[in-house]
Order: sequence, then structure tokens, then C-alpha cells
Amino acid sequence: MPGCSSVIFSVSPESGRGDDEVAILGTFCAGGSDIVGVTLAGQNASITSSSCNRVVVEAADYGTNVTGDVVLTSDTGSTATASDSWTYLADGEIAQVEPLAGQSGTVVTIDGERLLGGGSGTPSVTLAGV
Repeated sequence: MPGCSSVIFSVSPESGRGDDEVAILGTFCAGGSDIVGVTLAGQNASITSSSCNRVVVEAADYGTNVTGDVVLTSDTGSTATASDSWTYLADGEIAQVEPLAGQSGTVVTIDGERLLGGGSGTPSVTLAGV
């Protein structure tokens, strides 16, 4: 298709970790019939479903905070790129838990980095498996 170009309209969500599902919308194939490769911030993603308008991938496990391009490659070799459109989020790191022991009702303070995992709230916390 002369004059046909590949374009990414949206990436959702725009950040996450390994095994997260990411939906990418746009016009991709540029004369081809399938998407054969996807990278998120330079890491290969596993394609779970694809068409020339919507691709769903599973993010690779990267383990560190990094932002980069989303790149789709069609079976014709054409590419669609969305610059700086995906951010891998590093796992949180617990630095300190106080107190180290307690009973029901004890207030526990957990200090560290990235404890919300890119979110705005903590969905759950377990202490000693409880």
C-alpha cells in the first residue's frame, strides 16, 4: 500500500512490570497482515493477540525502572514507534520493619523504596504470612 504508514495511537497501561498485559492501539501493518514483533522499552514482549489495529502483549520481566519506546514490527518489516511510551517499574524494596514482633493490633511501620509499585495505594500487606 503506497503511502500507508504505521502509527501507534495509545499504549495502555503506560507502565508496569513483567507479566503485565499491555494493549496497543493504532494502524500497524502498512500493507502486511500481522504483527510479528513488539518491544517495550527495548525488551521483547510476548504477543498474546494481534491485528493491524490492536495488539495485546505480555511485558517481559525487566526488574528496574526504565522508560523507552514501544516498537511494533509487521510481517512486511514496517515499524510503528511511540517514543518514551512505556515504563518498566522496579519492584519495591523494604528497608526496615518496626517492630520485629507484636500481637494483634500492633502498629507496624514499613520503610523502603517504591512500596506502592507505581500505584497510588497499597492493596494488601501480609506479615509472617497473615
